[in-house]
Parts: sequence; C-alpha cells; structure tokens
Amino acid sequence: MTSLDGTYAPNDQRAATPARRAGFDWSGILNASVAIMLAFSSILLIEPAPYEFLFAIVLFIFVVGGGRVPVIILPLLVLSITYAVGGFLSLMPHLGNDKAAQFTLVSAYLLVTAVFFACYVSEQTERRLLVIQNGYIFAAAIGAVAGFLGYFDIAGLGEHFTLYDRASGTTKDPNVLGTFLVPPLVFILLRFIKGNGTAGPMALFLLLLFSGAILLCFSRGAWANAAGSVGLMLLLLLFATTSNALRWRVLILGTVAVLLLAIGLSIALSFDGMREAFFDRFALQKDYDLGETGRFGNQLRSIPLLLDRPNGLGPLQFGPIFGEDPHNSFINAFSSYGWLGGISYLVLIIATWVIGWRLAFMQTPWQTMSIAIWCPTFFTTLQGVQIDTDHWRHLFLLIGLTWGLFAASIDYQRRHAPAPRAPQAPLPTQ
Repeated sequence: MTSLDGTYAPNDQRAATPARRAGFDWSGILNASVAIMLAFSSILLIEPAPYEFLFAIVLFIFVVGGGRVPVIILPLLVLSITYAVGGFLSLMPHLGNDKAAQFTLVSAYLLVTAVFFACYVSEQTERRLLVIQNGYIFAAAIGAVAGFLGYFDIAGLGEHFTLYDRASGTTKDPNVLGTFLVPPLVFILLRFIKGNGTAGPMALFLLLLFSGAILLCFSRGAWANAAGSVGLMLLLLLFATTSNALRWRVLILGTVAVLLLAIGLSIALSFDGMREAFFDRFALQKDYDLGETGRFGNQLRSIPLLLDRPNGLGPLQFGPIFGEDPHNSFINAFSSYGWLGGISYLVLIIATWVIGWRLAFMQTPWQTMSIAIWCPTFFTTLQGVQIDTDHWRHLFLLIGLTWGLFAASIDYQRRHAPAPRAPQAPLPTQ
C-alpha cells in the first residue's frame, strides 16, 4: 500500500481482513466509492449536489458491507441525534415552510456524514486516510482551477465562478471555497515536507495553486483559517512527534514553503487591483459588522430572546427577525435548533476540541496525518464564531475524521501497549 508521503508502507492492522460478503470485497468497493464521492465534493453549484447522491450509495455499501460503530464514537452519534431532534422540534411550528424543512433535513444529513466518516477511518486507517486525502485533493484542484478561471474571466467564465468579484469556483460562496481549500493545502504541505522524488515538485505546484485560490476568494475567515492551520501544523510537527529527521525536514522545507508563499503573495499584491481588494478585505471589521443592527449587534440583541425561547426561533427564522443571518454557528444552533440542539452542538464542538488536542500527541503510524486533519478542524470550528458553518460539508467531514482517528488511535495504543511484567518471586530468606 502507498503511504501518506508517497512511499510504500504495509497495511495497518485491519487492512488484511476486509469485510467480505457474498463473494464481494465490500471494503474495496467502499473505498472506491468514497474516493469518487470526495472527488466530486467541490461541485456545489447545483442542489442536490453530486456529493449528496454519491453519499447515499456510499452509506448503503457501508451498511451492507457490515460497517460498525466503535464504542468511542457513540458520544458523537448521541450528540448528533440530540442535535437533529432539537432541529426537528424547532421546525414543528414552521412545517409549512419548505425552506425551513429542507434546512433541517440537510442538517440531519450532514450529521450522518460525520458519523459515517468517523466509522470509516476507525478501521483500515492508513489506507482509508490515503483514499480521503487523494479524493479531497482532486476535488480541491477542480475548485481552485475554476476559481482562477472565474476570477480572471477566462473564456467568459467569470459570471459562473465568481461572486462579488471574488473567486467562488464550483461553490456558491467565496467563503466556502476558501475554507474548503484549507485542509488540502495542509495535506499538500505535509506531503511536500515528507515527500521525496517527484512528490516534491507536484506538491509544490498544488501548494501554490491552493494558496493562490484561497487568496482570490478574499475571505477573511479563510485567510485566518489557512494561516492558523499551517502555523499550528508546523508547530505540532516540531513538538508532538518524536522523529528528529522529521523535525529537521519541518524546519527546512517548512521554511522554504512559507517563504515561497510569502513571495507569491508579494507578487500578487504588486498589482493595483489585487492590492486594493486585499487590503479592503483585510480589515478585521467592516461597516456591516458594526452598530446595533450590524452583524455583532444583531448577535448581542438575539441572546435575551434566545434565552427566553427553549424551542429557539425556528430554522431560518433569525434572518426575517433581525434582517440578516446570524453569521455565528453557535447562535444559529440555539436559534434554529432550540436549547436542546444548541447545547448539543456546543458540547459536540467542545468534545471535538478535547479529543482533537489529545489526538495530535498520540504516537501512532498516522500521527502526522492526524495533525494535518486536526489543525484545519480546530480553526474551522473556531470560524463558526465569525460565519455560519453549520452547513459546510467539509466541516462535518473533518469532525468525523477527528473522532474516527481518535477511536483508531485508542485501539492502536491499547493493542501495542507493553505487556505487564510478571511479579518476581521474593528472594529466599536465610
């Protein structure tokens, strides 16, 4: 099997025993289906997106092939159920609102994807991480190239792949495209640091492609997410791993990559239009954020109302009351899913932070990839304070992967723990 850095590595502990029923290698079929699903995950211009249809097939294969839910993942399953139940209870007074019903159903569907991905990588971990990594990188390349084509209006594609003069690629929102590209950017940086032979040049090309597309999205949240994820990954690779060789590669190649990105940014900002757009978006607060009826003012005004309504305002009801969406996933959780859903979402995020930080320091064969997944997971969940992330497909992918890797790492450490030494017989007395 090919390892995460492009070299040959043996399968992990579970890869040798794939689920087989009725003469089919369900594990192989499942892996291929997941790769195809993720390869289309950046195409979100139509609804339902191909990702939705493909996930239904993937889930069917997982169930028929004997997929299981590890005990460690049960808290994720329980919190997902209570979160979804809160949403359906809040929907009751708005059953005639088709958009509200669709919103609630999509939320439940995304929670199912999180549980699935957790179960998926809890077995055959190294092999399946490679499946996810390659499928996600392929999808990101499609989205990034479309973002470039749209921003520079190549072949008249500007009207299809841009929004508000910002690259949106094959998504409907520049903020979504920007943050969608952050995990594969981190994956590619890790591959560049660990790679050898031809892996380096290809990784470097994709690194520049993804970082350039993130820049063209002109999304403050995506910029902060990318900078934070890259910086945190380099720090964790330095201090959480035990390989001195890897630490030297991080110091040397990580510095090279960061310098190249800085040079690329400097070149891009040498163009007047790019520089003006960059510094306009670089401001921490915009006019629409400020004031009593601005983004932050609406959030503060909503808190007393939400504290007085156990069932929340109802799905998609925040906007009609306050004039715009909450732009805060935690407030939106209490607004659209009531106290039950809001508390469930808050506990889910906090629990994910707890296991994610522990996961980053667990010594396993896939520790570096765990770090590469945890860093954008952490910053994307933090981004929920700044924007509505509760319907971002890649957020629930990352949350599921964090829980699944934690379950796999606990299992790995349990099986590889040193056997207790037998007590020695007491020395005979004279």
